[in-house]
Amino acid sequence: MRHEPISFSGNESTTIQNVIRELPNSFTYEFWVKPAGAGIRLDAESSYGIYGNTGQLYFIGPACGEQGDEAGVGISIGVNGISVYEHSIDHLPAVLVYPVSISQWIHVALVYQDQVPSLYVNGRFVKKGLPSIKSKVYPSLILGGCSPYGCFQGEMKELRIWNHARTPGQVSCCMHSSLSGEEIGLYWYSNGKSNLLVHQGWKRTMEVSLVLPSYNRYPYNLLTLYSLQNQTFDLSKVEVIMVDNASGDSTPSIAQKNGFPFVFKYIKCEQNVGRPRSRNMGIRAAIGKIIIFLDAEVLVGPDFIEQHVLAHQRRDRQIAIGTIHLRGVYSLIHPGFSSVQFEQMKALMSKCKRDYTKKWRKYISNPQISTLLNKEDVGNVQLLNALSFMKPHEEYYQKEVLQHHGDHLSGFMFPWIFFYTGNISVRRSFLGQAGFFEEWDGYGWDDVEMGYRLFTMGALFVNLGSMRTYHQEHPISASIVDEANLNYYKFQMKHKVIDVQIFALNLIPNAKTLYELNQILTQYKALCQENPREFGLFKQTFVSLLERASYRLAHKLDVTKLLPPDEPSYLKIQEEKARIGQMRRYPMVIDGFETLCKL
Repeated sequence: MRHEPISFSGNESTTIQNVIRELPNSFTYEFWVKPAGAGIRLDAESSYGIYGNTGQLYFIGPACGEQGDEAGVGISIGVNGISVYEHSIDHLPAVLVYPVSISQWIHVALVYQDQVPSLYVNGRFVKKGLPSIKSKVYPSLILGGCSPYGCFQGEMKELRIWNHARTPGQVSCCMHSSLSGEEIGLYWYSNGKSNLLVHQGWKRTMEVSLVLPSYNRYPYNLLTLYSLQNQTFDLSKVEVIMVDNASGDSTPSIAQKNGFPFVFKYIKCEQNVGRPRSRNMGIRAAIGKIIIFLDAEVLVGPDFIEQHVLAHQRRDRQIAIGTIHLRGVYSLIHPGFSSVQFEQMKALMSKCKRDYTKKWRKYISNPQISTLLNKEDVGNVQLLNALSFMKPHEEYYQKEVLQHHGDHLSGFMFPWIFFYTGNISVRRSFLGQAGFFEEWDGYGWDDVEMGYRLFTMGALFVNLGSMRTYHQEHPISASIVDEANLNYYKFQMKHKVIDVQIFALNLIPNAKTLYELNQILTQYKALCQENPREFGLFKQTFVSLLERASYRLAHKLDVTKLLPPDEPSYLKIQEEKARIGQMRRYPMVIDGFETLCKL
């Protein structure tokens, strides 16, 4: 997995900073770029007009000047040329246009000196543009697109922004070398290989990258970001990457209206690409040593990041699990709640010392989304605990796994089942060895499949037992069981091993619990190890039944008659099963086998 160069598909843009107001009129962009696919419309150079709103592929998105006498700069690049635009209110002209055929990597430098742009290609000056008619012109940090005017397709690396106009000698001498981050006048620079980030002229080593996919989760996602502001860990060493999967709500306003103490990267997808691909986009944008995956609607406590970081200090191949102790909380009133959710929410509100009567009456008179918690509330752990409740999965995992195997999951055969990306962390270097998430359509199992890959590579899993996080309850989605069953089938087709196939017993009617599955798998492996040359037909049939069950679940077929009596080897199978039963060493294997046969 490579973190440089960065690829752009033409479907996304990344906003790190809109108008960079600290750098008026004189600044420099430098980068290597290789466009792919289409060309751009090469407009006539002009100081006036609105021409850059169609036919462009913005590598640098032109942020709109906040006032009429100021503009933001954008750079559009296609295989046929490079154009520079200035964006303000009712103003988007091309102030520099340079036709050139681009089929290979080229180095580009755009130097603004006293509002006049000059273009350098491969270290050589090629063209001077028109002077800006605005009193102030600013660079921006919007990479890969300017919605809805066009998104870049291709690759980029070694992007730098300087707080001054670079000289021709400076442009040519440093174009082939990486930077240390100590260079005078460097405003922005990122190097994932060394976890280095220079932002707003400040060099830092990024320890943590949080990846938050989001789809129509506003204002839940904003409250989550607020909770991440209240951390005991040094937030100057943290970046938060929110991947917005073509939301139709107010999520885009987050990057425009908020400033955070961490580096915030907002990736906007023009079309929905699904959760797995969103995570992969977040990974590609990450430069921190540790990646924490977090659901966009999960509130966290003040020691959240610190707990994850401490878990990775002793082991490079540690996986820190934070999803088990996820509690539920109602942060707003939503008209889409079910009657059960409304009753639960009102019961929690009545037990809390805070009076929510006015909020409830306001909602009743006008049933629209109404907030219960605000920016200050999400940092109040005492209040969150009073308003939260134990979700069913926490009680289940406590009973089925933790009370038998502890936080280090000792003796648990499949700790990878807890690789849920709602709250989990892994070193980026280790994740890079495994590759990216499988980009399966639909819901489920793509994250668990990643966990299994990491497990086979020697990952050690630990449950963060003292961590408390809070899932902001939202309207219950339509059933996603069918999607999950199909993705499980893809999972077990990719990894045809009993450790994965055994989970069919957890999905069928009369499903086995995790504790039972662990016993079945433990005894099955003991059966194979202690009797390597016996009971071959039984072993083969057991695996076959698991595969048949998985196939039928995936294809929405009745999971019945998996082993009919007219099966040619039926009697022989039953004979071997009886002999195994007489040994009285593998009762759970027999139980699992019979469960499949009785369907």
